[in-house]
This record gives sequence, C-alpha cells and structure tokens, in this order.
Amino acid sequence: MTFPVTIGHLRTLAVSIATAGLVLTSTGPSFSAAPDWFNKQYSYVLINQDIRDALKEFGRNLGVPVTLSDKIRGQVRGEVRADNAGAFLTRLAEANGLIWYYDGSILHMNSSDEFATQIIDIGRANGDMVVDEVQRLNLMDDRFSIRSTPNAPALRVSGPPAFIAMVQQVVSTVQPPPQATADDPRVRVFRGGQRDEVVEEIAQSEPRNTGQNSARRQPSAGAGQQTGEQ
Repeated sequence: MTFPVTIGHLRTLAVSIATAGLVLTSTGPSFSAAPDWFNKQYSYVLINQDIRDALKEFGRNLGVPVTLSDKIRGQVRGEVRADNAGAFLTRLAEANGLIWYYDGSILHMNSSDEFATQIIDIGRANGDMVVDEVQRLNLMDDRFSIRSTPNAPALRVSGPPAFIAMVQQVVSTVQPPPQATADDPRVRVFRGGQRDEVVEEIAQSEPRNTGQNSARRQPSAGAGQQTGEQ
C-alpha cells in the first residue's frame, strides 16, 4: 500500500533531518557563558607528549591556572590540533578519557572515572535558590546537572569533583539566617551538692511600688507615743 506524499510532509521531513543534524554535530560543551579563552586561536599540535605536561603547557599558553588530578597519567593518544583553545581542549580530553571544569579562575582536570553523582544536604536553603545562584555566578556547565530532590532538603549533583565542591560552597553561602527565638522570662537555678539535682524556675517579677514599701517601714504614731511615756 502506498501513501501520497504532500508538500507538508516533505517540509516536516526536512525540518526533522535538519534538527537531527544539529543534534549530531553539536559535540562541544555548552556554558551559561563561555570562558574568555575558549575561542582564542590556538596554533599548537600535540604528538606523543606526556599528558600532564601537555595540560600544564596548555594553561601556560593561555595564562590559565590548571589543577590536575593524580589519576591523570600517560601519553597523549594520537595527534591533537584545533583552530581554537576550546576545540583543542575538547579533543584532547575526549581522546584521553579526561573531563574538565572551569570555575571562572581555575581549569580543573580529572579522569572521566572521577565523574560522580552526589546528594547534597542543603539545610534551610531552597533548591531553586541554589541553582539560580550558580547560574548568576556563571558557574553552570550544561554537561553537568543539578536537580532538586522531591520532599527532601537535598540536591542531586552530577559532575567532576570540582563542580560538586563548587555547588557545596554555593549551598553554604545561600543559607538563610536562623529563626529568632522568643526570650524566656524565667530564670533557671541549678542547685548541686544534693543527691537529686533541684531545678527551680523563678519568674521575673515586676518592680514593686517604692512608695508603698516606704510607707510600710515607717512606725505608727501610737508606737512613738508609747515609747515617750516610758
């Protein structure tokens, strides 16, 4: 059985193919804001070089501090070259089983095996508030994820160690102040030295009227006359 193909069907098919092509060809990382050095020209070629030395040299050439995990070892696999620094780093990482994260100041390099998912207790903070703060500080990387946990004060964070640590720092900075408690007007007195400790709660009384107390201390007129007659 055959079906007629209309112009509308052809348009839909063309859009689907174009969309699929965009998805397949979009292999680079996505950021809220790409680092300043990411699109800089990088005319270097790596061939059979120690991977740690290559990453340190990459940082020196761009003026970017680089931290390397102890799990990064070995030689660069194959030849690595690209037109800009971002593409160069992406190819180097993909060819050598690495993952990287830039926190705005330092480029953190880890082995892909160190990618992890961790549940972070956010205390009194709000999950959406944490995510908004991460995005506001341009620390978000779309290769990694931050998800709130339903019915629990926690976040589910997936990424390399540096990304998870950054989220934990943001959580600590957005904590609301503790709720103020009402003052207790009672005074608690602890008396030791007894077999059973005695705790007394003494309510703070209001100040007495000074005039009434003074009047009570004055002797009566009759008492003064009796003393004089004796």
